[in-house]
Amino acid sequence: MHMKKNLFLVLLAICSTIAININLSTNIPLKDSFGIESDILLINFILYIMLYKRSFNIKNKRLIIVASILAIIIALSQIIGYNIDNYYTIKSIGTTHETVIKSVIKFIGLAIIFESIFVVIFNKIESYKVKEDNSENLKFLNSRKMFFIYFLLIVICYTPYFLHYYPGICSNDSLYELIKAKWSMGNLVNHHPVFHIFIIHICEKIGNIFGNSDEYGVAVYSIMQLIFTSFVFSYTLRYLTIKKVNKYIILGIMMFFILYVPFGIYSVTMWKDVPFALFMLLWLIELYELVTNEKYLNNKKQIIKFLTIAIMVILFRNNGIYVVTITLMTSIFAMIGKRKKMLFCTIFIIVFYLLYKGPIFKVLNIKDGPKKEALSIPIQQIARTVKYNGDKLTDEECWRIDSYLPYDEIGDAYYELISDPVKEMFKEDNFEKDKIGFVKIWGKLLIKYPGEYIDSFLCGCFGYWYPQENNWVIATWDNNYETPRYKYERVPIVKIDTIDYVSSMINNRKIPLISNLWNVGLVFIVIFVCMGYVIYKKQYRLIMIYIPIIALWLTTIASPVWCEYRYVYSAFTTLPMTTLVAIHITNKNSREKIERIKI
Repeated sequence: MHMKKNLFLVLLAICSTIAININLSTNIPLKDSFGIESDILLINFILYIMLYKRSFNIKNKRLIIVASILAIIIALSQIIGYNIDNYYTIKSIGTTHETVIKSVIKFIGLAIIFESIFVVIFNKIESYKVKEDNSENLKFLNSRKMFFIYFLLIVICYTPYFLHYYPGICSNDSLYELIKAKWSMGNLVNHHPVFHIFIIHICEKIGNIFGNSDEYGVAVYSIMQLIFTSFVFSYTLRYLTIKKVNKYIILGIMMFFILYVPFGIYSVTMWKDVPFALFMLLWLIELYELVTNEKYLNNKKQIIKFLTIAIMVILFRNNGIYVVTITLMTSIFAMIGKRKKMLFCTIFIIVFYLLYKGPIFKVLNIKDGPKKEALSIPIQQIARTVKYNGDKLTDEECWRIDSYLPYDEIGDAYYELISDPVKEMFKEDNFEKDKIGFVKIWGKLLIKYPGEYIDSFLCGCFGYWYPQENNWVIATWDNNYETPRYKYERVPIVKIDTIDYVSSMINNRKIPLISNLWNVGLVFIVIFVCMGYVIYKKQYRLIMIYIPIIALWLTTIASPVWCEYRYVYSAFTTLPMTTLVAIHITNKNSREKIERIKI
């Protein structure tokens, strides 16, 4: 019996080695799809033997089921992602019988490998003994002095970014908001969140106190955001300290906050995504309190704090309303003992949003953003259909498409990864006159060409779930902007070449292993795996902590860009909470009373 098991492990390791190293390229025949050197194959084979020997000794049905589901999803994403990344279509999987065989072999091999990895990791985490920090220094670590130590340390470490990028980093979106903040406060459009423009307007006014230069307003904004970033990260560290998380874990998180370069650079970057991501971190902390503290929301101060943070999430990103409402509506069903309170919070948020987008917008003469921003997916799907099947469309279909998009131009303008070229051609006036007509032609083409629609959707979002795909992370725009209404020049107070060098390395992914720390697809796989472990542990209430990030992910895959780090910046700022909940907190008593943080 022992001999049969060893033989099976050897055969499985051989198959896995073959599967993991197979080349899925449609241009390479099956017989030539193994170009890996023999020594690397041998190393892989040995590693798989060791992995399977450990995983096969773990007999836990529930663990195996959860690990298998996660493994199948991730393996499938790898196969689909490869084909979308290289060919912009999943039809390439079925190009020939050989490509189908290679894809099936790769999928099975990856699924088995991932399943075994998750079984071993989950089993190891389950045996991890939580060691609370009950040292003599705990009283000092819990003190308000420690919060200010964290705060000052982070401010000091982020200050070089401000000095180097003075007065701050701005993109085209930032420039749009700056011009609106300076010249058009009485005629705003909610394309970018108007609340963020209002904050920039205040910074502009403060900057005017120091002089007439537009750069002072940018500098004030950068300083305020740097301070707020430091505050939120310090708050998080002290919160985890009060929760008696081991001091070495706290130290690791502190180093993550300090040394993770995008945090420092984004602290002086004028984007709505930055304050949104910081409030998302605070939101997850409040949700953890909600889940674990039976007395939470028992007084008005806690309810006000909870709702205030939720409102800030809504105000700093237009998709924040979906993040908050999905989370709150889920809480009504999940929080059995607090359903009335959660129903009140949900109704309050909905009423607030309706008042905000209704009477308040009307009084302040704020118009809604362009409808085309919410129609990126269907617009791209129609454009792709025209590009690849234009000669098959009827005259009536062509005429109907042309009433919303210039039929003769959208095929050439279509770009698989970004919707902006086609979206800019959208005839919004015609759409407002006949929305049903747009839905009808979109639905008609969907029935006729479902494959094109699927390919278009996957091309527009695969960077958010396929780890091998990358896009820029650090802002690298020109230092100077000059328009008739705004002039902006970035001149360093102190030139720090190391920052430019590291930024370049980050954007070009030239730092082995460490580059994975800003991989968008990988971070969401990590989050889903952590949530899978929470489900395995039957800590279903803790899933609430993941709902906002999942909601953000779902709304982001409908964005106009296939892989935008800043759109999901929240996934990185909240990483200490999402990972700790799975690795550290699930092994503690879920009924533990949590002391409310006070600063």
